[in-house]
Amino acid sequence: MPGSNGRPLACKASALPTELTARADEGSGAARALSCGRVDQRLFWRSLGVQAVTVGLLFAALALALDRDFFEDYGWIAGPVAWALCSLVTARILTLPAGLVLFAALAGGVAGFLVGLVAGHLPGLGVSLLVFAASCAGYDAERDAAAA
Repeated sequence: MPGSNGRPLACKASALPTELTARADEGSGAARALSCGRVDQRLFWRSLGVQAVTVGLLFAALALALDRDFFEDYGWIAGPVAWALCSLVTARILTLPAGLVLFAALAGGVAGFLVGLVAGHLPGLGVSLLVFAASCAGYDAERDAAAA
C-alpha cells in the first residue's frame, strides 16, 4: 500500500505481537535477536559429506554382518543408535561440540522419520542428512569461544 509503514491496520495492530510488526531498526534489538545467524556453507557440505560417509560405511558393515531379520526386529533401536554414533564420529572429525551434533542428529532424525513415514526410508535418510548438515552449519567457533 502506498504510504503504508508495512504494519497492519490500526484496528488490527493488537492482533499480532509487537515482535511480528516491529521494524528491525526499532526497539532494543529484540527483532535482530530473533533473526537466524549466518550459515557456514563449507561446514554444511563437510558435515553432510562426513555424516553420509560414516552412515554409509556403518550401513554396509551391518548389512554384511547381520541378516535382514535383525533389522526387522531391532531396526527401530539400531538405526537411531547408529545415527547418533555416526554423528559423534562426525563431531570428532570436524571438531564440533558433541552437544551440537547430538542436537543436529535429533533434529535430522525426527525430520527423516516424518518423511520416512510418508515417502520411505531412503528419502527419509536424505532429509535426515540435510537437516543434520544445516543444523551443524549454524555453528560458529569464534562466537562459541567469545561466549566462554
